Amino acid sequence: MVQRRRWWSFRGSRRRLDAPPRLPAGARIDMTLTGLPLDTACRLVVHAKDGREQTVSSWHVTYAGAMRVSATTTIATGDIERLDVVVDDDSGHLLLAVNADSVQKKSR
Repeated sequence: MVQRRRWWSFRGSRRRLDAPPRLPAGARIDMTLTGLPLDTACRLVVHAKDGREQTVSSWHVTYAGAMRVSATTTIATGDIERLDVVVDDDSGHLLLAVNADSVQKKSR
């Protein structure tokens, strides 16, 4: 997979600044999900060991079969306790919980 870098540019009358955006240290999450109920709005929530929560992705299930979800979080890989896929409504019904110790971690 080729990683694309997005560069921000500023051009003034005499100066030009090209610099990559500064992103806080964190983790990239790639999941392949199957068996989600059709016509359901979902969210991916990252839970940190210190109690923080961060919603990192949301989508609507419109077809049966495998669905790939990719997201990034500002929570560092070693600080992630679990990942939850929940229904994106007032109920927040839990569809899937993944303990961080049970997932494959890759270095960049």
